[in-house]
Amino acid sequence: MARVDSPALNLRAAHAGLTEKTYHALRDLIVSRSLAAGAKMSAETLARRFGVSRTTVKDAINQLASEGLVVVRPQAGTFVRGLTQRDVHEIWDTRIMIETHAGRRGILSASAEQRRELREVADSMVPLVEGREYDPASYERFVALDRRLHELVVETADNVFLLGLFKQVNVYVHIVNFHSRRGLRRADQGLKEHQAIASAYERADGSLLEATITQHIERSRDVVLNSMTQPDVEL
Repeated sequence: MARVDSPALNLRAAHAGLTEKTYHALRDLIVSRSLAAGAKMSAETLARRFGVSRTTVKDAINQLASEGLVVVRPQAGTFVRGLTQRDVHEIWDTRIMIETHAGRRGILSASAEQRRELREVADSMVPLVEGREYDPASYERFVALDRRLHELVVETADNVFLLGLFKQVNVYVHIVNFHSRRGLRRADQGLKEHQAIASAYERADGSLLEATITQHIERSRDVVLNSMTQPDVEL
């Protein structure tokens, strides 16, 4: 059989690295809403801003579009995708499915190190809350710890595909965390639920874990929805 040689690929091309850096820079601007929902993304303007080519920006935008973070409208342009109330319902429902399933799988098989880290993360959140409110000075730290705790729950299932789905969904949760929970009450209730999740793993109590995760995510969803006073408001 004749051998067909594949063309050589330059895997160290500078353009590939620039595209990845540009993608991450744009993603950070979108997640933090430095680029607001509905904002039009001009490849030419962004290329000047980052000191890269329009092609590099377009490649990065295409990646963002494949993840649903931007919307390409023919003859109109590319826009930052906002989140509606329906989106919030669907995203948080997906979170419940992923995390409760992961918890059922992981509650018995989690390593001692994972159980220990869950407790450490939950305890690290305590000083970041003042009464029933988030401490504004450490809010971003709290969000990072919250994200890590939920990621750990999914990691205990030891399923890379499930973890990939979680990370994809969690991008939208991260967007919302920046804007809907700051200054809202009942941060203390979130702390109690985080503590209960860590305790459930310590005691290998699947019923407590599933009930707590469901309650925690549903309450989080309701807080977000309460921050969106009109059905057509986008975050």
